[in-house]
Amino acid sequence: MNFLNKKDPAIGIDIGHRGLKAVELKKTDKGIILENFFYQDLTQGNENYPQFPNMEYSLEAAVEVNGFKNKKVCFSLGNSEMDSTEFVFPMLPKKELTVAIANELEQTLNIPLENIFFDYIIFENLGSDEEIHVKVFYAMKDILLSKIATVETACLKPQVVDIDILALASMLQYNGYTPSEEHYYVLIDIGESQSSVALLKGSQVLYSHTTPFSFGIIIQTIMDHLEISYVEASKIIHDYSLTTQEGLEESLREIVEQTFEHFFDSLQESVDYYLEKTKKKIDTIFLTGGGSQKADIRDIIENHYQLKVEVVNPFRNIELFQKSSDMLSEEKNETIIHIAPLMATAVGLALRGVA
Repeated sequence: MNFLNKKDPAIGIDIGHRGLKAVELKKTDKGIILENFFYQDLTQGNENYPQFPNMEYSLEAAVEVNGFKNKKVCFSLGNSEMDSTEFVFPMLPKKELTVAIANELEQTLNIPLENIFFDYIIFENLGSDEEIHVKVFYAMKDILLSKIATVETACLKPQVVDIDILALASMLQYNGYTPSEEHYYVLIDIGESQSSVALLKGSQVLYSHTTPFSFGIIIQTIMDHLEISYVEASKIIHDYSLTTQEGLEESLREIVEQTFEHFFDSLQESVDYYLEKTKKKIDTIFLTGGGSQKADIRDIIENHYQLKVEVVNPFRNIELFQKSSDMLSEEKNETIIHIAPLMATAVGLALRGVA
């Protein structure tokens, strides 16, 4: 995906609902190494979150402090900021195919083409030799331009716009999580404002779905019920055990259990749909995002489906900061290991420029 059609940079910026993430990678003779990064939690020091996240100010400050100012970056549209559809065409040269997709998209959406940004991928090994199967990703022009303005205001130079779920698929492939192009995998990205579920055949995203049920809704429920801050409510959810049901008073436990039940029902609906759609054996379910850091989530999904469930480390095949007597480097390594699942999209974006 390359909405802006410029050279891919090796810096990925992930502007999330709760966290701002950046990853800079570098290609060396020995492989790809982590050159720089930052993670800014928008809840820290902000008692008014999520009503007033101060995202623009925090992004500009993080860029300045961490040495990313005026650098070229690849950023992404969230899965709820774009949509996708699929078309089948006869075999066409690339230029004619692009024109055909534009015309078909305009007719399908009934929206003038000048109001849409789109790009597409061609599915490999689908259909006959006389047909082309394409998946088209599109976003409304005003949404994309607003995101670009946010990035530019932070003194960054946007070069490429990608899609979250495609960046995650690239990250999985580079790190060796999807070694076979013939195997099927499910990816669940549990975010703060939304969760996404995708079916992958190897590194190809066949289907994806975004649901509003997320950790943020669960935290907000606790926050409103107890009239406490978002950070305090987050800690309660983090410490609460879904398996032993310990850590909360009974009245509050019932509310949390009901909210988590809606969350799991939403995930299950998408996963079950993909299982039914493919009629194929799923090799592994992968978890990314902030919600994947809660151990109970992995255990519950694994026990329910009786499938291998793995929390992804996006730096598995990427060398971190060089080990030395430099305490700062050691501290950075400890930090990046702790927050690794949160950095998955940023890593996938940065890999565009080096992989």
